[in-house]
Order: sequence, then structure tokens, then C-alpha cells
Amino acid sequence: MNYLDRFESRLKEEWKRTPTIDVYLRSVRFFEKWYTESVNDDFEPDNITALDIQDWRQHMQIQDKLHPTTINKRISSLKVYWSCRSGFCHSRCRPEC
Repeated sequence: MNYLDRFESRLKEEWKRTPTIDVYLRSVRFFEKWYTESVNDDFEPDNITALDIQDWRQHMQIQDKLHPTTINKRISSLKVYWSCRSGFCHSRCRPEC
């Protein structure tokens, strides 16, 4: 099971609605795509830094010209993802995500 499958399972356990899960997963995939193209390296969630996320935010603002609401939604989705990886999901804490 890959990291996105674990994340999706965790969200379902949290009773997140399907549209919410889709937004979270899509946001992580957007970040992964941007990251692999920007650094020309494989995406390893444990190697991501706050600077990488700041760079992605800047890319979405300047290059993609996305609306601030869209950018904030994507960043928020990453925060949920990393919270789950850290074992801080709301009702269940399983650190293997």
C-alpha cells in the first residue's frame, strides 16, 4: 500500500466525505508532481521541508496564477496529510500512515 492509499484509508476512517478526500488526494498529487519536476528527484514525503512548500506556494501564485482560495485549500490539504503521517489525525492515531 503506497502513501496515498494509506492517507485515503485514514481519511475514510475519519468519516471524511468523498469530495473532501478527492481534494486532499488531488492536492498531494499536485505537490508531488511539482516537486519531482522542480527538484528532478523522486518524491519522498520524509524529505520535504517547509521551504519546499513555500516554493510551491510561490509557484502557484506566480506561475500558475491560481486564486488564493485554491492555493490555501491545497496547502491545507498538505497540512492534513502531514498531520496524518505524524499520527495526529483527529480520532485515530496510527503512525504508519
